[in-house]
Amino acid sequence: MHSTSHGGIIEMLEKLRTDVGEHLEQVRGEWQMEENRLNNLIQEKEAAIFTMTAKIRDDTETMENERANVLEADQKMHGLNLKIEADQRALKAKTKFCDETKEEFEADKGTRLQELAALSQTIRTLTAKFDAARKSPCPRLLGL
Repeated sequence: MHSTSHGGIIEMLEKLRTDVGEHLEQVRGEWQMEENRLNNLIQEKEAAIFTMTAKIRDDTETMENERANVLEADQKMHGLNLKIEADQRALKAKTKFCDETKEEFEADKGTRLQELAALSQTIRTLTAKFDAARKSPCPRLLGL
């Protein structure tokens, strides 16, 4: 009997070993599938990280170029503002000069008109005297 009872234990252990082996293979298969799935996810995430890193690098380069362009434009704008200020000062000075010159011209114009009027009167007076002297019977007496 003893051998029979051991035979049942051995059979039971072999069945258990078979069941454990089958279960182990099933778990290994499931584990392998899960490992493959996770490896695929890791590869997808790494590809996404690579793509995002490249985009960030490109965006950073674009941003740096734009920043350089803005700084350059700002420097040009500053230079133009300085030039505008200088031009405005020069324009103000020229306007003042022109106003002063115009005032002087107007004053000189009035004086010239008075001088022309005086010359005209003098010419009329002299013409009248010379005409009278030519008509007089003794032009020599007048000293002509």
